[in-house]
Amino acid sequence: MTKTLIDEDLIKRLKNGDQNALREIEKKLHKKLHELSISFTENAGESEEVVQDALLALWDKRDSLTLNAGLDVIKYLSIVVRNASINKAKSTKRQDQFKQMFLFLGDRKDEMFVNNIPFEELLKTIHSEIKHLPGKPRDVLTLFFIQGMNHKEISTRLNMLESTVRSNKARGINKIRQLLLKKGLLSFLG
Repeated sequence: MTKTLIDEDLIKRLKNGDQNALREIEKKLHKKLHELSISFTENAGESEEVVQDALLALWDKRDSLTLNAGLDVIKYLSIVVRNASINKAKSTKRQDQFKQMFLFLGDRKDEMFVNNIPFEELLKTIHSEIKHLPGKPRDVLTLFFIQGMNHKEISTRLNMLESTVRSNKARGINKIRQLLLKKGLLSFLG
């Protein structure tokens, strides 16, 4: 994206509210922005969403942005796409880790089930319950499921043995399981 594809006339038209100017910018930059996003998200659909959101942000901020040259537009969009892609990748990783948490909570699939609760609502409840755990189990589950650290990284961060990290994780998961059962969000079959 080093060579400018955006001329001053196109920038003027964009600033004057010409939607066709935005479409032209999209045509010229879409492929490169999409490739940039995929390098972080590793997901074409999410990357498409990121690129479209960046173009919408450009459109919404066209009056307040100082865009004097085509490289300014390219730089702005690249930064927005990069940051949004990083955030999207982190969010996806957190969702995957919460799904992993859910699997840990319901690891006895033959004995437990979720009581018709939307998955996102259950994840919010689990996240909230993690915050209310005592000391080390809270710290370990926060680092593992929310920040995405592995056992070794947590061990280093909290200055404890990996076996202690694992036992605190198991204690925290069991405590959350009990709290969810108590609240009626998980049920035993049978």
